[in-house]
Order: sequence, then C-alpha cells, then structure tokens
Amino acid sequence: MTWGYRMVFQEVDPEYSNIRSEDDRFWVSIREVYYDDDGFPNMFTGSMAPTGDGILELTNDIDLMREALEAPPLVLYHGSKKLKELTEEEKEFFGWKE
Repeated sequence: MTWGYRMVFQEVDPEYSNIRSEDDRFWVSIREVYYDDDGFPNMFTGSMAPTGDGILELTNDIDLMREALEAPPLVLYHGSKKLKELTEEEKEFFGWKE
C-alpha cells in the first residue's frame, strides 16, 4: 500500500449547510490518500495540516502538500465512502485544467 497527499473536493451535507449556489456544494482540502496494489484510492484521512518535528520536516510536508495541488483532484460525494477521479464534466465544474 502506498500513500500520498491529494486535493479532494468534498460535497457538503445539504441538510447541515447553507448552500446558496451550486458553487457552495463542495469544499476542498488536502488529505492523505492510501492506494491499493492496483493504484486505486481505497482509504483517506480527514483534512490535513502540515506537521513536523522541526522546521525541515515541516517544510518537507508543506512541499508534499504543494505537489498535491499539481495532481488531478479527487471528489467525495455526500453519503459515499469512496474517492473517485473527476469526470470531464466535473473538471470543468471545478475549474481544473491539466
């Protein structure tokens, strides 16, 4: 199993949020994502903050998170427990350009 930081768009629970427009349906965060042997995301954490036992380790963690901003984001829909790759329509909705 491998892991890496990834940008994740998560759909908010409409019952507990103040959705005023389509743009308010999702929030974005950096998460640790764990991949199975076939390279598919199968586990993930909540939102992450950079950490380290010193300035160098903290800086390295920030650099890894920055790299996550270059990788295609994943999406997590409300009620789902699985991350998925963005479709072309979702890429357009989120403004993702490769």
